[in-house]
Amino acid sequence: MSSAVFMRRAAITVGLVGALLASPSAQKPASFDVASIHEHQFVPGSLIGVEYHAGGRLTANAPIPLLITSAYDILPAQLSFAPGVLDTRQPIVYDIEAKAEPEAIASGHVTRDGIRQMQAMLRQLLADHFKLKVHMEKKVLPVYTLVVD
Repeated sequence: MSSAVFMRRAAITVGLVGALLASPSAQKPASFDVASIHEHQFVPGSLIGVEYHAGGRLTANAPIPLLITSAYDILPAQLSFAPGVLDTRQPIVYDIEAKAEPEAIASGHVTRDGIRQMQAMLRQLLADHFKLKVHMEKKVLPVYTLVVD
C-alpha cells in the first residue's frame, strides 16, 4: 500500500541569460585554474556524466541540466528552467576538462570535501561561461512512501 505524501523540498529555477550580480563579499569565489569547454550535438547511445577526480580535476560530457544538478547536488525533479531558456529538441552536450590550482584540492583519493570544493568551482564555471543565474525557492513536491503491511 502506498500513499502520496507532500514534503517541502528545495527547488532551483534557472535562467541562462543575463549577467551575474556582483557578490557583496570581498572573498574570491572558488574557480578552476584552467578549463576547456567544447559543445557538440548529443549522439544517442553515447555516455554522459560528470566525474570528479583526485587533485581537483573535473571531466564532463553532459548537457546543461546534468551539469547543474551535479554542481548543486540536487535531483533532476528539483530543477526547473525559465520559459524558453532550454531547447530540448536538439540537446547540446558539453565536453569539459577543468583543473584546479595545484594544492587547492588534496591529491590522492577523492574525498567528500574535495567533491564539494569542485562542485563550488563548477558552479562558478557555469556562472562565468554560461551566464547562469540561479534562484532557489521552496516548493511542495509529491513523494511516495512505501508501507509494508
